Amino acid sequence: AKKVEAFDDIVKVGRTHLQDAVPLTLGQEFSGYMTQVADAQSRLQQAMLRAMPVPQGGTAVGTGLNAPPGFAVAF
Repeated sequence: AKKVEAFDDIVKVGRTHLQDAVPLTLGQEFSGYMTQVADAQSRLQQAMLRAMPVPQGGTAVGTGLNAPPGFAVAF
């Protein structure tokens, strides 16, 4: 957010499809980067929530027969 404000008055040529496009500020460009990073962080957090319940240890058909006592509680 600091760079968005710091670069708010620096105008540059926009680019799209490898061609010049409408002018924008460097602050606007950094705002786009900031949004992309925030979106990626949110997607990673959601993926972690889905991955957390994955069973640990791969016990036989989920019976726990081949795991030491207390193994499931430890996770």
